[in-house]
Amino acid sequence: MITIVYSYESPCYCVTQKDMNIVMITILLIAGSASTSGAILDNSGQLGNSPVKLADESIVLRVGIISDIHYAAKPNLNDRYYCHSLDKAKQAVETFNNNGTDFLVLLGDNIDETDKETDIENLQRLDDLLEHFKGERHYVLGNHDLGELNKEEFIAQTGGEGNSSYYSFTRGEYFFIILDGNFKNDGAEYSRGNFHWTDSFIPSDQQKWLVNELKRSVSHEKKVIIFIHQILCDEDDSHGVKNADQIRRILEQQGNVLAVFQGHNHKGSYKIINGIHYIGIHPMVVGESNAYAELIICREGSLTLRGFGRQPGMDLIP
Repeated sequence: MITIVYSYESPCYCVTQKDMNIVMITILLIAGSASTSGAILDNSGQLGNSPVKLADESIVLRVGIISDIHYAAKPNLNDRYYCHSLDKAKQAVETFNNNGTDFLVLLGDNIDETDKETDIENLQRLDDLLEHFKGERHYVLGNHDLGELNKEEFIAQTGGEGNSSYYSFTRGEYFFIILDGNFKNDGAEYSRGNFHWTDSFIPSDQQKWLVNELKRSVSHEKKVIIFIHQILCDEDDSHGVKNADQIRRILEQQGNVLAVFQGHNHKGSYKIINGIHYIGIHPMVVGESNAYAELIICREGSLTLRGFGRQPGMDLIP
């Protein structure tokens, strides 16, 4: 069981006192019956009524996760506070540095497109800030990153690890895979706005690469965690990779994929499909409050997502 507690700071919620009483009673009842397969975390990122003990000596890896920063020096639009994103990213970096987070993954839509020259400047400004993070950083490409740029230009500006839009890396007993869903149905890459954001696919060459990488992870007895911008848990959702069902079958073949972290859908999401957790991280750009997360991997194999701001926290027990 996984229990998720959402923040009521979000402007999407309108909660009466009666509703809050019901929520609080429900939380207390769940907390009283919680097992090691699920735990309640509060939105400060601290463990609440959780039976899981995160002693420092049990933690083997800490992974910072930020999604949908959408940084741009332009006026707010609806619930997107573009100019606030740098300050929010700075706060996240300070948290991760204080926690000793090992590496940082950015789940795409790092900037919001304006024009090519400005996008390069905004991306450089964001990357300069993120250089203050003491660990390595990994950029996932999102559709807004490619509104005015091509993939090569984005990769050249970020200076993060990996010289491809999809790649893998190993840390201890874990194998991490960055995927790229920024391809059209005809196999063409997203480039300088030549796409519609709902036309998202993972083409056959990337699928073959993924199959080989997963086989390689099994041969080295590694557990796998996936990062992607578009969502892989629902191909019928407008935010979904349209051949996500094919990708899920690939992920399920070897039996060692634990979780997929994804962005794009600003509502956030969670599903478990055939033993794999699919977690949609809330966007940093929305509203005045922040949203980011830290994935904590423990020696016994448990995964805990610590949520900050609007991001819910949860325990993921493989």
